Amino acid sequence: MESIDSQNRNVMRKKGHWTVYGVLLVAGLTACGDGDGGSANKPDVRPASQICDGTLKRAGGAALQKLGGTDEYWESEGSAESGDPYKFSVKETAEKLREGTRGVDCRIYLGDSDSDLPLIDIGFVAIAASPDPAKPAGSGDDLDRIIYPLGSYAAVGKNEGALLYFACPSAKSQKAGGFVKAEMYLAEGMADPGGTAEDRMTVLNAVARGLAEELGCAAEAKLPAEVPEGHKVSP
Repeated sequence: MESIDSQNRNVMRKKGHWTVYGVLLVAGLTACGDGDGGSANKPDVRPASQICDGTLKRAGGAALQKLGGTDEYWESEGSAESGDPYKFSVKETAEKLREGTRGVDCRIYLGDSDSDLPLIDIGFVAIAASPDPAKPAGSGDDLDRIIYPLGSYAAVGKNEGALLYFACPSAKSQKAGGFVKAEMYLAEGMADPGGTAEDRMTVLNAVARGLAEELGCAAEAKLPAEVPEGHKVSP
């Protein structure tokens, strides 16, 4: 089994994690092409509280408004080449995690956006182990993360990223364990400058909390309704 230290290095390795995820996301959306999601199948615009299958609720909705600078959003509802829907569903994502496959991402677009690149992409995957927030930071970008006392590990990176791991025995990974990794990509060029690291984590925590409840592991997940104050990692 891969060690937690090794996973921690892989998750927060210097100058690559957040940016690489963003590049892969853009490539994936481009590959989907016309008619497979994004602006080609733009659905009705809805308020923040109704996004991501209604998981954001009050705190998450308010945080999303700050990140986007508006209360008007839409989600991709197209279909991938595999035939899987893009629209996020707590129930469907929970089922996929129980099977050991990646859940459906919640892709959030600004209400007036016709871009194929979402403001926020949130994805979930079952995983065998969680990083240790008590371990010393490495170097470079690792020193700029903010750690939050949520789940088993939660951090907001220097650039686009936010990560949250939580314990969930019903999530089936290919190795022994029982964790879910929630990952957020934020397109900073679209984001409102008034949004904060705490807002990112609040949105990610709200969606993860809703998923943990559906998976039946809310107690083990340890995801409170309100995000506690984080602390910046020091050298």
